[in-house]
Amino acid sequence: MAVEKVVFHFTNSCRIPTNSYVNYRIKTKLMNKLYFIFIVVPMLFSCKTRQHDQQVLIRDCPEEKIINKIPGPPVKGEAEKMYYIYQGKRVSPKQFDQQWLEKNCDVKETVVY
Repeated sequence: MAVEKVVFHFTNSCRIPTNSYVNYRIKTKLMNKLYFIFIVVPMLFSCKTRQHDQQVLIRDCPEEKIINKIPGPPVKGEAEKMYYIYQGKRVSPKQFDQQWLEKNCDVKETVVY
């Protein structure tokens, strides 16, 4: 009696059938999200910071220049030992166009000891 040999090919039967179009759409959506996260979002934040960097300097005469001559480091929260009083408020010298001030203003200086 002859014995028949039966061979099963599991490679094709165990695979989950995939549609190449579905894979393409999934990859495209993922790439769009990554593009948005890594390209668009940083660009938006960099534009916002550039606007702050391009701050216009004040070209107006302040009422008074205060020079702190008290010995020691600046007081906590105070970065400089000099500031201006402008429109009744304390303003940093970095916010003024210093060259313009020297040419056009005669600012009263007050030294604090």
